[in-house]
Amino acid sequence: MSVSETNAAGSAGVTVNNTETAGNSAILFNVGDANKGRIKVDNNGLLTVSGSGLGNNLTINSSGNVGIGAPSPSATLHVQGDGKFTGSLTVDGNLNAKYQDVAEWVPASEQLSAGTVVVLDSTKSNQVTSSSVSYDTRVAG
Repeated sequence: MSVSETNAAGSAGVTVNNTETAGNSAILFNVGDANKGRIKVDNNGLLTVSGSGLGNNLTINSSGNVGIGAPSPSATLHVQGDGKFTGSLTVDGNLNAKYQDVAEWVPASEQLSAGTVVVLDSTKSNQVTSSSVSYDTRVAG
């Protein structure tokens, strides 16, 4: 391992050099005798950041895909496990989900108030209309 000055501005860097063509380069973080984390790069350029369990908590592959809990990310952001957002989530594309039941916006043949039971309008293509009964087995959605 070497510590070197990298430019005239005085910035310093740490270089972990593995002279073998196979294997990994890593920085381990220990507290006492216990390993509490690591940053590792393998010979394919896969970078992983791990906590004390040493599973791949954060992975960045050579394509730039980021995995959180996903050791082999297959998308720009690949999350394996639960997520929590405390702010807004904006999707500028399609939202795909397993077992999804996502309401669609479709035109209505008439002005509808909130909570109106709707059915497909049999006289128009891809439109809904209010149901004539409050319980209707032909309900849309």
